Amino acid sequence: MGNKVHGRSQNLNLNHIVLLSYIHIVLFQGEELVTCTYSAAKKGRWESFLQRQEACRLDLHKHEKNRVKYREFLKNVSREHQGQQFYNAMLMLMNSKGAEDTFKQLTAKVQETSESSFCGNLCRLFERKIESWFETFEAVAVKLTGHVKVSNFVRVLAGQVDAMSCKGGFTYAINIKVTGLDTPRPLDIAELAMCKILIIQNGLAMPSSLKMCLLVLHLTEERPILRLWEYTPTAEMDNAIKEADIDRLIDAGKLSQYHEFWKDNMQQIGLSQGDQGLS
Repeated sequence: MGNKVHGRSQNLNLNHIVLLSYIHIVLFQGEELVTCTYSAAKKGRWESFLQRQEACRLDLHKHEKNRVKYREFLKNVSREHQGQQFYNAMLMLMNSKGAEDTFKQLTAKVQETSESSFCGNLCRLFERKIESWFETFEAVAVKLTGHVKVSNFVRVLAGQVDAMSCKGGFTYAINIKVTGLDTPRPLDIAELAMCKILIIQNGLAMPSSLKMCLLVLHLTEERPILRLWEYTPTAEMDNAIKEADIDRLIDAGKLSQYHEFWKDNMQQIGLSQGDQGLS
């Protein structure tokens, strides 16, 4: 997969940022709704397209040293740096399992700091569980470009799939996230939809054998929880993805309460109650 990825990929982050901004504006129609997450109370509506497949909870009560370090991590490290630290540590772990780093994301500095970081240790604690979730680790930080339709114009879409793995004849495209919430965000789903467009256009996987996933580290007060979420686009959304039509993608998410961007299934992040909504 490494040569295939390298030959079909470029790094055009500006276009990616422009399109993400477009989705922010049109999808949520107001800045206050950009910071939304799926409501655990409405799980019966959104679980048809977003399902938690696996979970691993660390019991820190048995390990005083890890518990103290976790408290320090929550208190002293900003959310942005928490996310970057976990992202680098997870990529390092997958790279050690055979995933190719074609675009040289894992520099010597990243490797050095990740090895000694709290998340580096955390990923080593999660290692066996992650190995059971996938058979092979193919690539990390895969940068891709493609073309999409936006308001009847063809635009360049650039983006990144954080990791690609395989199991049971399926290719898993994975984005890595860190959150203090108990559910992913609609914006995470929008990103996965665009990633699927890029993967299909670059021929990295057949649509029928492609699974779109979020590997999320949920930071609760008591313990860190690693969850693997799988996103299965609704039929209308999948058609929009195949057509690479961003306007249709946004509209498809709003068709009913069982679709990706139905407003009443969301809640403001400030109103979320941590990890209490899901078992």
